[in-house]
Amino acid sequence: MQGIKPDLTVSRSPWPQFVISIWHPLVIGWVKINSDGAWKHAKGVADFGVVFRDFKGYVLGTFSSNIDILSSVAAKVMAVIVAIELAWVRDWKHIWLEIDSSLVLDYLRFPLLVR
Repeated sequence: MQGIKPDLTVSRSPWPQFVISIWHPLVIGWVKINSDGAWKHAKGVADFGVVFRDFKGYVLGTFSSNIDILSSVAAKVMAVIVAIELAWVRDWKHIWLEIDSSLVLDYLRFPLLVR
């Protein structure tokens, strides 16, 4: 692959970009977890929430809270921690965790990044 260089240019478009994705149901017995967090600079408070769904898409439960944390990334990490703790307590061992932050995903993959 000599001579081939990856295109590293980034272009921003004023138009939204759409990505086609196809939803596939989970395998029986699996639980899908959606989690998110946000930080309100003006108030200095963070909020996070978690939704648990079964393989048919039915809501098994939800959880939300606010916390005294000083960043949205920390709120998103806290959402993941609480989600995993609640799944463990309910004996949901097969989980599909969905998050919207590549930074949080990197923290989960490489815990040494967190200091």
